[in-house]
Amino acid sequence: MEWILLGGVVWPGKGLPTGEALAIQGGKVAAVGSREEILALRQPHTEVVDAGAGFIMPGFIDSHLHLFMLGKLLQELDLTQVESVGELIEKVKGAPGEGWIFGHGWDDARFAEGRLPRRQDVDPVTGDRPLLLRRRCGHVALANTAALKAAGVWPGKRELPPSLVDLDEEGYPTGTLREGAIAWVAGAMPSPSRSQWKEHVVRGALEAARVGITTLHTNDGSRDVYPTDGHPSFEDVETVYGELAEEGRLPVRVSWDFPVELLSLAKERGVGTGLRGRPGSDLFLYGEAKAFTDGSLGGRTAALLEPYSDDPGNRGLLLWADEDLEGALEEAFRAGIGVCIHAIGDRAAEQVLQNVAKVKERLEGEGLWGEGPAAVFRPRLIHCQIMEPSQFSRMAALGMVGDVQPRFVRSDLPIIEKRVGAERAKSSYAWKSLLEAGVPLAFSSDCPIEPLNPLEGVQAALLRQDDKGEPQGGWQPEEKLPLEEALHLYTYGGAYAMGAEGERGRLLPGYSADLVILEKNPFEVEPQGLQDIKVRATFVAGKKTFGEL
Repeated sequence: MEWILLGGVVWPGKGLPTGEALAIQGGKVAAVGSREEILALRQPHTEVVDAGAGFIMPGFIDSHLHLFMLGKLLQELDLTQVESVGELIEKVKGAPGEGWIFGHGWDDARFAEGRLPRRQDVDPVTGDRPLLLRRRCGHVALANTAALKAAGVWPGKRELPPSLVDLDEEGYPTGTLREGAIAWVAGAMPSPSRSQWKEHVVRGALEAARVGITTLHTNDGSRDVYPTDGHPSFEDVETVYGELAEEGRLPVRVSWDFPVELLSLAKERGVGTGLRGRPGSDLFLYGEAKAFTDGSLGGRTAALLEPYSDDPGNRGLLLWADEDLEGALEEAFRAGIGVCIHAIGDRAAEQVLQNVAKVKERLEGEGLWGEGPAAVFRPRLIHCQIMEPSQFSRMAALGMVGDVQPRFVRSDLPIIEKRVGAERAKSSYAWKSLLEAGVPLAFSSDCPIEPLNPLEGVQAALLRQDDKGEPQGGWQPEEKLPLEEALHLYTYGGAYAMGAEGERGRLLPGYSADLVILEKNPFEVEPQGLQDIKVRATFVAGKKTFGEL
């Protein structure tokens, strides 16, 4: 036996008997039991680690985030706690260095002024330095005059569609950019080199290990799709993750979800869901093809069946024609590549459900549906925020996984009912209703849109309150989840989503020893204190990737 870990409680997963100790051999769980039972397995070379009252559980699996951008943004302006335009200006004023100023995380719903920031707010403190600050949702951004002019986003330079560029009364940009217009400005920024990207990824991956994440599904590589965006290319991502895996510098398992628009390139390179990105290492796997079908609720670009309650002429943006989406889904499935699809609004969800059903019927008729890696035939609907109740059972019947971000409830509460009204809100962010309808769920953060810490997501699923602890008793309290269910969805749920539920997500004999040791037992902590529990150590395949014990 290589390792024996002693703790206060070993929680192997939902519904499984707990223990006090765990044995590891060959990177896998060998046994879970009492201290006496596990210590009886000790051999002369066994390393015994006593974590005291530590709580040992399966490592967290984050089923949707953006690791390249997380690593990059750790060096940028963090605007997530800014509560006014005035505070935002002060943050910008203190931006270090020279050249472009980049930041993320501002949220106008929190601003005391009750409005979007404008280029005129920041121009006096930026001067000639171009600035681009992404809103929390990532689908809206603020650019200053220098950035707009550098990118040619100015009258007479290019067409400025009002759906993408907010204009003032005189026809000039206010500085607010939406969706693809953000890429126009980002394209004028210098892109990091591949060596810089590697350091960004390592920085983000170490942060993931620090909060107890052992596997993550990351969506990267959009520069080939949006040539003017400041993101990495398909080849950048493939090379960076591959080299880091070979060098032993990945402290987490990475499943890479690439843009669905790059299916042809992926097929040329022999990519398939679940395949290793480098021989001899399962730390970097090819994941699924990612499609965006709409925008964000905060930016009023999520596609809704009925107009926005606070913008009656607007139903958001649907980004795919039906025939194109259907063709992309079928092409992916036939190539052995799974799909994960961003859909925030109910109209986007409807489009996805209809087209997945068409493709499923066709492939079933040919005897193809259900063959190959399990993950290929578990398409994921990412976000599932605004949905019509009848869509829940249809989603379950298609075998789709709901990839949801419980932390969104905490951040979006100030705008949900404003955007969709009280009636539609009843079936929004309805995680418990989805589960009861038979939809398997996987929890994730969508970091850097939301904080990376999984325990913040777990807490949000239990409390369903905003940053100030309102409303008392929680919003739509009937949708609250119990703690064991929330932990299950942040561990086993992510493994199931990628077809790895037989090897990860629980601590059972034969499963990979991917685990985290928390300083406190979350079942003995008030829900309000869950996010403050510290991680003492993180292990991937029996090797410590974070912590001191």
